[in-house]
Amino acid sequence: MSVSAQLVKAEKAGKLVKRQKAPRKGAETQRLANETKEWFFTLLGVFASLREAFIFFTPSERHRRGLMSLSLRFVMFFLVVLLVAVGVSASAETGLKSALSGLKSISNVAPRGECKMLPDTTKGTLSGSMKVPALLRGVGIDQRLNQQVPLNLPFTDASGKQVRLGDYFDGKPVILSLVYFNCPNLCTMVEDDLVQSLRLLKFDVGKQFDVLTVSFDPHDTPQMAADKRAIYLGIYGRKGSQQGWHFLTGDQASITALTD
Repeated sequence: MSVSAQLVKAEKAGKLVKRQKAPRKGAETQRLANETKEWFFTLLGVFASLREAFIFFTPSERHRRGLMSLSLRFVMFFLVVLLVAVGVSASAETGLKSALSGLKSISNVAPRGECKMLPDTTKGTLSGSMKVPALLRGVGIDQRLNQQVPLNLPFTDASGKQVRLGDYFDGKPVILSLVYFNCPNLCTMVEDDLVQSLRLLKFDVGKQFDVLTVSFDPHDTPQMAADKRAIYLGIYGRKGSQQGWHFLTGDQASITALTD
């Protein structure tokens, strides 16, 4: 057989191998998708069962809603964990195959007795080119263990009255919530979850403990604080809570001293 005929035969064999290997990748992807779908419907079934159990065993509408909300978050949490685990597993398998392929190609071309380093495969990838955005540089969390917030800071309450932070610390526990009142997303979610959690407690705001919601946006106004206060006191719906849940605004100096 001539050299050209051997090359043609080898090329056809290579194409055949590639065509045979391609379905394996698709089959693996399909398998992961099927497993994810099965887990998803299993978790939905668990949530439906919990919902029926709560309806049957919990006579209180308020407690039933709270338990259903917690169970839904539990199911969604494990669904996210499942999706992440499936993605990591697929990525790890792909990376291992690529690494083995690279080692095999190097071992085929390296002369006997000679050692060659693997090429830098991180260039151009996410892990090799990830840079922190300028807006996030220097952003972090500093723990202030065994330190007290400065109680002499001036703020303004929802009625426009000048107050000091220490006016709300009279010996009872205080929940300090830092948000801003014109927030369209995350801050609203924080306050919504806070009020739902407070509704599950047998203790009452204004009696056993107080809540202090402080805006960290110096552009927020007392009127905005009053509007938010009315909304969340209405959702909480317990008598006497208006004496224990306060909404404050302040200037940048007081906000920085409190939040830093």
